[in-house]
Parts: sequence; C-alpha cells; structure tokens
Amino acid sequence: MLRRYLHTGWSLKQQTGERHVVADLSQPDGWIPAQVPGTVYQDLVAARAIPDPFVGRNEDLGDDRLRGKVERQHARHLSW
Repeated sequence: MLRRYLHTGWSLKQQTGERHVVADLSQPDGWIPAQVPGTVYQDLVAARAIPDPFVGRNEDLGDDRLRGKVERQHARHLSW
C-alpha cells in the first residue's frame, strides 16, 4: 500500500476575488509556506507578512489582515 502524507507542502495566498480557482504553485507570487495543521496567523507571522499580534500592541493596529477580514486560499500540489 502506498501512503501519501498530506501535512507537508502547503502554501497560502490572499484570495483575489475569484473563487474556486486552481492554484498555480509554480508561480510563487503571493504564495507563502503554510503549515497544516496550523493557523493562518502562524503562517503569516512566520513569513513576516504581518507583525506578531502577541507582541506589544500589534493586535490593536486595526489591520484587516489581523482581524480575519481577508479571505485566503490554501493549496498543495498532489501527484498520484
């Protein structure tokens, strides 16, 4: 039996408005590494795309990226 582990190789990108599109992970524009299982917060902080919300008063910045008002897409290339 061949096993495929799905917890590695994930990427995350801010949604551009078009839903249910096939992700082109060969084009790195806007894609950051994502950890699954994990949270979007953790991925954005690790990529330094947002300031760590748990340091100082960063959570009070009023940034929509910190408040979950921006939709994101997770993707992973699967080869069978």
